[in-house]
Amino acid sequence: MTNNKRVVTYALPYANGMLHLGHIMGMVQVDCYVRSLRMQNIDVTFVCGDDAHGTPIMLNAMKQGISPEQLIGQFYKEHVQDVRGFAISFDGYHTTHSMLNTQIVHQVYHRLNQGNMIVQKSIQQAYDVDQEMFLPDRYIKGECPKCGAQDQYGDHCEVCGKTYAIKDLKSPVSIMSNTSPVWKESLHDFFRLSSEQGSVEQWLSGSDIQESVKNKLGEWFVEGLQDWDITRDAPYFGIEIPNQPNKYFYVWLDAPFGYLSALGATLGLAEPQAIFDVWNDLNIEHFIGKDIVCFHGVFWPAVLKKAGLKAPSKLHVHGFLTLAGDKMSKSRGRFVSTRDYLAKLPADMLRYYFASRLSTTVADVDLDWQDFVLKVNADLVGKLANIGSRSQGFVHKYHEGCLGSRVDEDFWQTLISRHEEIMASYQAVNLAQVCRLVMELCDETNQYVDHHKPWVLAKEGDQEQLLLVATTALAAFRYLVYLLAPIIPNTAEKVAEAMGESQPVLQLDPFVGMKVNKFGHLLSRVVKEDVAFE
Repeated sequence: MTNNKRVVTYALPYANGMLHLGHIMGMVQVDCYVRSLRMQNIDVTFVCGDDAHGTPIMLNAMKQGISPEQLIGQFYKEHVQDVRGFAISFDGYHTTHSMLNTQIVHQVYHRLNQGNMIVQKSIQQAYDVDQEMFLPDRYIKGECPKCGAQDQYGDHCEVCGKTYAIKDLKSPVSIMSNTSPVWKESLHDFFRLSSEQGSVEQWLSGSDIQESVKNKLGEWFVEGLQDWDITRDAPYFGIEIPNQPNKYFYVWLDAPFGYLSALGATLGLAEPQAIFDVWNDLNIEHFIGKDIVCFHGVFWPAVLKKAGLKAPSKLHVHGFLTLAGDKMSKSRGRFVSTRDYLAKLPADMLRYYFASRLSTTVADVDLDWQDFVLKVNADLVGKLANIGSRSQGFVHKYHEGCLGSRVDEDFWQTLISRHEEIMASYQAVNLAQVCRLVMELCDETNQYVDHHKPWVLAKEGDQEQLLLVATTALAAFRYLVYLLAPIIPNTAEKVAEAMGESQPVLQLDPFVGMKVNKFGHLLSRVVKEDVAFE
């Protein structure tokens, strides 16, 4: 029987290049959600890893004169460093290029075969005569057969979002030789997706998925689901198919099982069956970008079901991160690397900016550096940090750093009255609303300080009232920072240290009667030179 434990995953970054801020935005969204679950003492295992197979990796390694294993090993190390740099709290970060993932995929393939879900078909496949190789989907470009967009890949249109067979692409050209491919016969394994339309539709209707995403996925069922080609010909860097020389699993069959192998590696499970048993006893939640909805919302639940494995109960989709209106893309040279950013600014600032722009919709987020400067300075520096910096001085100057034994109860009850609403916003992955609500409370707290004027109380010698106001303000500051701890974890840890605590622990009772340490500027104002990345 399923328990309340959860496994939460983020879409595996491709191990063919450095991470850019578009990856980080998605990771930040799910990390904020996971941290909020942990803040509520919910048992959650948070995993991710590198998607480490496919022809693009093989060709990139060849171009650099190194092995694919060397290439993905290099990027794995860089990805782990970048993830840590932005305080993404994965319990485990794995890779699909592992013996464990290979064993899992082989076991699933065996189950699918036993269930009569694999059928072999001879197909016409694109072939580059000059390079003497079959061409994978991403190495052919042409005109989208659905919407007519130019310069689109052979399997997926970035303009309309539709997928299609390579042979349907109009005016195809090999990006390897800039010649038109010819067509050759090749025998491939197909997953009988056509028989699973009813089960996928049933899963879709009963799962926690944004309505706009459900509507988009529903377009797949209008023409009826088609059987899915799950194999690729050599040369290919991936998982070999048992007893089929020169045949490999298509990366989109292999990659999602990286969620299971990451879970297994994190929990110390070495056998596929043990991982399957744990997987089937968890609530499974996936966070992904909108460009891979079809794989997670159609193919994946169908394959899981026929392999005797549990499908996800939640699929949360985010939009693209754009830079001045254009999609961030490594292949098209429009991106800001994580290291470029971290060399200049704290991770928490960008985490907060992303959170303030991410709601329950699938809308794109545009990274406007001028807006970033204004938002961070206004909210984090001008509102939140200001409460602590303006209040701590009174406690240290007049009361040796000791908080009073009580707070202004009327104000405190007003402050915590929206607690459940904020927690519900976290649960709904409406981070923008969390930020908005907390900033409203910051405004109210600053107004409270302005109204009671502790600087005047100090001059008048009213130490009792001064201590009450300063204690109330610092207790509120601690509470508000801890409310935002899933979003600004590094800042929250600094405040916890100042408060004499080992870690931020959110509670509704006011923090009183304690001695607090002095803390300097938690976050400094950002200037335009700090965001000169281009």
